[in-house]
Amino acid sequence: MNNCRQLISGILVTSILTFSLTAYAADRQVIQNKGSDTLDNVAQAWAEAYREVDDSVAVAVFGGGSGTGIAAMINGTVDIANASRKMKGREMKSAQHKGQDPLEHVAGYHAWAVFMHKDNPAESMSISQVKETYGAGSIYQYEDDVNFSSLHIIVIVA
Repeated sequence: MNNCRQLISGILVTSILTFSLTAYAADRQVIQNKGSDTLDNVAQAWAEAYREVDDSVAVAVFGGGSGTGIAAMINGTVDIANASRKMKGREMKSAQHKGQDPLEHVAGYHAWAVFMHKDNPAESMSISQVKETYGAGSIYQYEDDVNFSSLHIIVIVA
């Protein structure tokens, strides 16, 4: 008999909690935010800070890349698309074709920092060498440059 009371009490408490949480979730507005992995940490910080402004609004942040966020915005599955680039012309036309007028807010700019180890025999890198190292078709050894001719380049992008 005692076990039966505990079971009924457990079911009752669970039912009350479930109803309370469901009622709270129904009153809460959710803003969907998706896009640039570069902006993921910043967007998460903004979402957390917004809780202090209005705790009845939850901001759900997802990465996936600028193109993913922009496509989701065009398709109407997110409210905010984070992008670490401008929208392409075809993306803008697609959004406008679906009745949307995207509004851009610049929150920051990308920056690169190239560090060379103090023991590196090369004393500097030119902008063209940086482009060759980190750009499409990257090279991993400079055979025609006295500073780098015998060095194997290890590219680390974080």
